[in-house]
Amino acid sequence: MAFCSNCGAQLIDGNKFCSNCGAVVGGVAAVAAPIPMQQTYAPVMQQPSAFDQAARARMESLTEISNLINYFSQKQPQYDEYDLCNRRIPFLQKGVGKQRIVWGIILCSIGGLLGLNIVSNLSAGKTSNYTILAVSLIAFLSLCFIIPGVILLITRSVAVKKNSNELERALTREAELADELTVHYNNYGFCIVGAEYTNPKILMKIADIIRSGRAYTINEAINILFNDARRSMKQLQSALTLQASRQAARGATSAAVFSAASFFIR
Repeated sequence: MAFCSNCGAQLIDGNKFCSNCGAVVGGVAAVAAPIPMQQTYAPVMQQPSAFDQAARARMESLTEISNLINYFSQKQPQYDEYDLCNRRIPFLQKGVGKQRIVWGIILCSIGGLLGLNIVSNLSAGKTSNYTILAVSLIAFLSLCFIIPGVILLITRSVAVKKNSNELERALTREAELADELTVHYNNYGFCIVGAEYTNPKILMKIADIIRSGRAYTINEAINILFNDARRSMKQLQSALTLQASRQAARGATSAAVFSAASFFIR
């Protein structure tokens, strides 16, 4: 299809003149109709909305928490035993109460005074039937006070020894578990949470907070845990510092602190 070079009208095949303007076609080359240029549009890059960013952060946090739960659940029995040791140690460190030793001393003292009375009566040479009966009664009362007093003193001594042995076993076991959990913690590689939050029970609570929409990141969920536990961060840090110093005193300086469950798990 050809067009007139003068007016651009469509030419009829075989005509020597343009039917529109009368221009001679003759040897003038017909000009093909220009092809209109196609306009291209560059795609507009849309910035993700705040909602999309929050949703993505929430999904990434849930994925990371799921990986942590799967990994640290392998040591759940060790975490439970570790927390048990940490609950028992402060109780054992208080030692055995002094009630038994106080009552033991009191009873033995009373029995001793009665015994001195018997000695004084016998040394005075009183041998009447009344005196012998009184001495016998006093001797019986003396034994009634002395024997329980001695029993209280002996049982307290045994209890102190037993408490000391149990405390030593608890401290030793705590250090062993801390070393074992530290190795497991380090083998994970880069861990987004501190060792004190790796108890699977705590991790599950963090996951529940994120799933419920109360938090989008793990750090936000941990802060909510503090509020839910109704314990101040100062109290928790004091407890963890005390435990760390206890481990350091036993030479377990490489062991991390893993006990925070009592603050977050009820």
